[in-house]
Amino acid sequence: MKPAPTIVVVEDDKAISLTMELWLKRAGLGVVVVSDGAEAVSSILQHEADLALLDLALPGRTGWEILRELRSIEETSTLPVVVVTAHGDPTWRQNAMEMGATDFLTKPFKPQQLVSLVVRLIGGLTDEEQAAG
Repeated sequence: MKPAPTIVVVEDDKAISLTMELWLKRAGLGVVVVSDGAEAVSSILQHEADLALLDLALPGRTGWEILRELRSIEETSTLPVVVVTAHGDPTWRQNAMEMGATDFLTKPFKPQQLVSLVVRLIGGLTDEEQAAG
């Protein structure tokens, strides 16, 4: 059986990252949480992430810088990256999408909305993977 897909959550707000981790694990996904922007890219590469959830306002480095770097690295150039931010301004969404974000999710969000988006972007889970969660 193949391992569960790995989602790297790059989020410095502990309450939000814990909520995301809990709901994604319940959906049968592997989750790695990174709270510092400076560690994001190396963690995504190290854990061979299947998808990254990326906040824009982070200590160390901004989500914008991280997204730009992910798109410039061969291994992560096509990695699904969902920008998750409290900034609902349409220009932020447009800028993120132009920079290569796969999707954009505005905080606050419903946990099931997050899980549905992630599962859709990674191609869905098999019944066994969902049962294992």
